[in-house]
Amino acid sequence: MYLWIFFWLYGEAVFGQIIFLQSMFTGSKYAGIVSTVIYFSGVLVNKAVLADGVTRTTKLLASLLP
Repeated sequence: MYLWIFFWLYGEAVFGQIIFLQSMFTGSKYAGIVSTVIYFSGVLVNKAVLADGVTRTTKLLASLLP
């Protein structure tokens, strides 16, 4: 049950991000491209923060990005 709730909330968060970013563009093509780039940039920041040797301050600042 916890796993299902986790994935449900993750999907809701991604869907909310998509809707928010699409409201800033008139063309759906550009909104799709920018939304994808922002999503994968967030994933890359997450991978960089999980690396060894990253300070707590850096992790706290990176948590403010989303």
